[in-house]
Amino acid sequence: MQPLALSAFGLATSLGAGREATLAALREGVSGLRPCALEHAPQPSYVGEVPGLDAAALTGDVAAFDCRNHRLAATA
Repeated sequence: MQPLALSAFGLATSLGAGREATLAALREGVSGLRPCALEHAPQPSYVGEVPGLDAAALTGDVAAFDCRNHRLAATA
């Protein structure tokens, strides 16, 4: 298998959106997990959500495809 060199990448995790935010959270020891906000969760649990993702609606030609998964891909 041929090695693949990565020269750049996008990153969006519960630690933050972008390499700088993720690195800062790792250095500060932040976990990125938050209590689950679902009203009818079967038991107390924790989830990882990308900060600000719900406010980052897709616009323009792709607005018709706006959903969490597509916002995540666009953010990354």
